[in-house]
Amino acid sequence: MLRERFSASSFWKDLLEERCTLFQYIGELCRYLVNSPRQPQETQHALRLVCGNGLRSEVWAEFQERFRIPQILEYYASTEGNFSLYNCEGRPGAIGRIPPFLSTGLRLPS
Repeated sequence: MLRERFSASSFWKDLLEERCTLFQYIGELCRYLVNSPRQPQETQHALRLVCGNGLRSEVWAEFQERFRIPQILEYYASTEGNFSLYNCEGRPGAIGRIPPFLSTGLRLPS
């Protein structure tokens, strides 16, 4: 089902009905969900991943804990850019820095 507009009150019901295992967010969508009244369906999902951009660090932990989200993949990319940044570690606020697994042997300009 495709809704004409986003509905925080119907989001988890729709997600369950469509048997979603992933959803992509933009901007403040996660904050809207966190600020909405609790619903029984919000933890009955089969999500394995939530990805997107614009998830504020002060919303991240509550969003992941309240809705039992197994993994969040935050990224930043643009059509005008020639690269993308990914938060592979799943840490709030980690986007935009070089993760440890890529920094070995990397020489940065002084």
